[in-house]
Amino acid sequence: MGMFRSAGRRWLTSPAGVSGFPPGRVWLIYWLPVAFWMGFIFFASTGAMSSQETSRFLGPLIRWLAPGLDEAAVGGLIFFIRKCAHAVEYALLAVLVWRARLR
Repeated sequence: MGMFRSAGRRWLTSPAGVSGFPPGRVWLIYWLPVAFWMGFIFFASTGAMSSQETSRFLGPLIRWLAPGLDEAAVGGLIFFIRKCAHAVEYALLAVLVWRARLR
C-alpha cells in the first residue's frame, strides 16, 4: 500500500513491492545511494583527497576571500574545514543508511 507525502511522491511502505516496485528496484532506490556514498568515502580516504591535495585549492580560496589572514590562520581554517567535511560525509552516510533501513 502506497503512502503519499506532501511533495506528491509515492513512497514505498513495504519491501515486498506492494506499491508497484519490484523488490530488486527497491534495493536500487534505497541501498544503491548508500553503496555509492561508501565508495565516495573510500575514494576520499586515499591520497587524492589528502590535506596536501585539498590545500592546493582551499588555501587560495581562503586567501581570496580573506586576504588579511596570516599563514597560521589559513592553516587552521583549512584544518577546520577538513574536519567539518569528515563530520558531514559520515552524517550523510548515517542518513542514507537510516533511510534505506526504514524501507
